[in-house]
Amino acid sequence: MARSRTPLMVGVTLLVSFAAVLNACARKTAPTQSASLTPPFLETPVPPRPAKSAELVERGRTVYMQNCVQCHGETGKGDGFGAPFLVPPPRDFTATEYKFRSTTSGSLPTDEDLFRTISRGANGTGMPPWQYLLNDEDRWALVEYVKRFSPKFANGHAPAVVKLSAAPGSVDVKRGRAVYDKMQCAKCHGDDGRGMGPSALTLKDSTGRHVNSRDFTVPGSFRTGWTAPEIVRTLQTGMNGVPMPSYTEAMTTQDMYDVAAFVISLAGTGAGDQKRSAARSMAGLGTPDRVITLREHAWKYEPSE
Repeated sequence: MARSRTPLMVGVTLLVSFAAVLNACARKTAPTQSASLTPPFLETPVPPRPAKSAELVERGRTVYMQNCVQCHGETGKGDGFGAPFLVPPPRDFTATEYKFRSTTSGSLPTDEDLFRTISRGANGTGMPPWQYLLNDEDRWALVEYVKRFSPKFANGHAPAVVKLSAAPGSVDVKRGRAVYDKMQCAKCHGDDGRGMGPSALTLKDSTGRHVNSRDFTVPGSFRTGWTAPEIVRTLQTGMNGVPMPSYTEAMTTQDMYDVAAFVISLAGTGAGDQKRSAARSMAGLGTPDRVITLREHAWKYEPSE
């Protein structure tokens, strides 16, 4: 004779069934979740700024000495005691060669650009997203204080902002590849986009230090976010202090978005066997002496890159 289920057994059965439903839902929804909690540069919110005052600058100095001096140094030259351990090195605020901007090539950034950079940090560097650690007013205070490291900000003239191109109705990866070749992007970034073109080892910044070309196959290495608008913004503004020029006069809007589509297409998870890479830039690397298997366990990254 079959025994009837007790209330406890029924409860356990319901819990197991409910857990199975939750797991199934999680499997269905996971691919649609955002890859990063940190928004791209252009999408980083810029709240209203407080009124300029001596008190705001002094607050910026206090926040800087508590959080920034370790890398950027007391005089803003990027020579803090932690600087030798950082690759790439911290920004030298006295040189005013800012890479992440919405302004024309060679220009200073806007105050909003500085706020965005402080807020979201820079992927793949030692610069963290301070929006999770400092409130809005502290970050605006930092903007005012950092500008005091160079007299160039004191002229009162607003830098010329680039009119960022809106996305066209459609993009073409193959056409983007053709523009990539025409603009000779492979000289620095390589045919395969891994940043190992024939000129890669000769690239230097304005101080004479070697700089690496961007490896397009690694989304997390894109400093301001792995999105088409961010790639197009970089093509329009260039990057001050390094060999990356502005292509505003050389490319159409369609060209830029097609190139962005091609660049994004280069990223992927790979074949799963990194012992032998098919990339031309890694030809002849050979079989590794030892392979170490790593397992991620119980970690959460913010940003997820």
